[in-house]
Amino acid sequence: MISIAAREVGVLVGWTRGGWPSWTRLRSPRALEPDWTRTLGSGLHADPRCAVTWWGAGAPVALHGDLDGVRLVRGPDEHGRGALRAHLPGTAPWAFVPASDGLHVVTHRADGVFAGTLGAEAFTEHEAPVSPRRDVVALALHRVDPGYLLVLGLERALEVQRLDDAFRPLAAVRHPLRAPLAGLASAAVPGTVALALHYRGRPGADAALLDRDGRMRERPHPVLDEALLDVSTHWDEHGFRVSGRREDGALRSRRLKAGYAPQTLMEGVDAPYAITHVYGQTLVATVQLDELTLRVREGDGLVRPATVRVRPDDLERTRRIEAARAIGARWERLRTRGGYRGDGGAMRWDPQTLESLFPATDSSRGLRVRFEVDPPRLVLVLGEPGMAAPDASWARLLAWVKHRLTPTGRARFAAALATLEQVIGAELPAGARLEPLGDAILLELPLDEPPSAETLDSWARELTRVRTPDAPR
Repeated sequence: MISIAAREVGVLVGWTRGGWPSWTRLRSPRALEPDWTRTLGSGLHADPRCAVTWWGAGAPVALHGDLDGVRLVRGPDEHGRGALRAHLPGTAPWAFVPASDGLHVVTHRADGVFAGTLGAEAFTEHEAPVSPRRDVVALALHRVDPGYLLVLGLERALEVQRLDDAFRPLAAVRHPLRAPLAGLASAAVPGTVALALHYRGRPGADAALLDRDGRMRERPHPVLDEALLDVSTHWDEHGFRVSGRREDGALRSRRLKAGYAPQTLMEGVDAPYAITHVYGQTLVATVQLDELTLRVREGDGLVRPATVRVRPDDLERTRRIEAARAIGARWERLRTRGGYRGDGGAMRWDPQTLESLFPATDSSRGLRVRFEVDPPRLVLVLGEPGMAAPDASWARLLAWVKHRLTPTGRARFAAALATLEQVIGAELPAGARLEPLGDAILLELPLDEPPSAETLDSWARELTRVRTPDAPR
C-alpha cells in the first residue's frame, strides 16, 4: 500500500513493500526530485496493506501495520530514521484520519471494531469499542466536524456510523450492495464522503456519495465497467474521481459528474498505486520491490514523460542492522535456554550497539562480539574487562612493537592467530585484521553474510574457555 500527503512544505510518500515501511520526501511534485528516501523503524513484518503518512506538528509522521497491530513512527531524526511513538493492537482492515493530537485509528479485532488515538508527540493512546461486528471486509473513517463518519464495509452492505468526538456511536444507517464487496476506497471534502466500491467476482467499480450524517447523497452506481485490479477515489479542482487499474497497466478514471466518460489517466501503472491531486497536478505513485516510481499528469490530459525511481538510501544498512539484531536475539535465547554456567558465562546482548559481552570470570576470558554495518564486518575482542586501545599514537606504536616485533610478542601473536583459526575453522579471510588491543586481541572479519547464532555461540564457548598465550603479561 502507498499513501501520499501533500502540504506547502512538500510531498511525503509512504510505502511498504517486502516488509519494509519506507518514506520519500519531495520538495515539489513539479520537479520530482526526492530530498531523501528512508526506511522507517525496524518493522520486518510490516503489513503491505497498511502504510499511511502525513505531516504532523513540524515533522512527517507515518503509520504502518505489522502482525499484531499498527505502529506510529515519527521522524526523521538527524540520521533520517523514524522513532516508534505508539502502538495499537488489531488486524486488517484498518482506517485512519489525521488529527491535531496524532492519528485516529480504527482497527478490526476478534471481538469487534475499535477506535483509538495514537499521539504523535508522546506515547499516548486510548481506545473505545465502536461496533460489535466481526464480518468487516473494509473500513473508512473521516472527520465530518463535529464528530466522525465511520464506514463499515460488510459482505453485502455498507453500515455507516456517525460518531461523536469521543468515538461514541450516535446513529447508524445501512445501505445494501449489489454484489459481495471486495474492497473500498474513500475520499472526503467538508460535508461529503466519496466511496469507490470494488466487488468480488464482478468487473468494474461503483461510486457513492455520503452526506455528513451517513445518508446517501448518491447511491452506489456503476462508473467503470472494466475488469480492475484495484480502485481509488480522490478530489481534484473539478470534483471527485474514481479510478481503477487494469491488468495491462492502464489507469482508468471517471469524474463523478454527469456527462463525463471514462478515460485513461496514464499507462504503465503496473503495481499497486496511490493517487492525489496537488498543485494543479495529478501525482501517481507505484512501488515494486524496493523501487518507488512517481508520475505526474498535468492539467487534464498531458502526462509528463518523467519517471523517478528511488531506493531507500539506507535500505541495505537497515537490512544489515535487522539481520544482526535477529542473530543477536537468537543467540541470547540460545544462551538463556541452555542455562550456561561455564563456557563464557552470562551473555549481555545490546540490540542498539549490536554488541554481545561475555564478562571475564576466574575460569574464562572476557569476550566482546560486535556487528558493524558500515562496512559490514564482525569485530571480536578477546581479553580482560576494561580493554581499550591507547589513545596516543606513540602508545599504539609501542604496543605494536612490543606485540609484533619482540620474540615473545611474535610467539603470543602466532599462538592467538592459530587459536582463532582453529576455532573459526578456516584461515582468516582476506581483509581480516588481527591486532593487539591493550591487554586484549582484536579480530575484524569482513562479512558477506553474518555467521549464524549457533556458529557464534560455538566460537564464544571455545574462545572464552581456552586461555591462550595471546594476552601479554
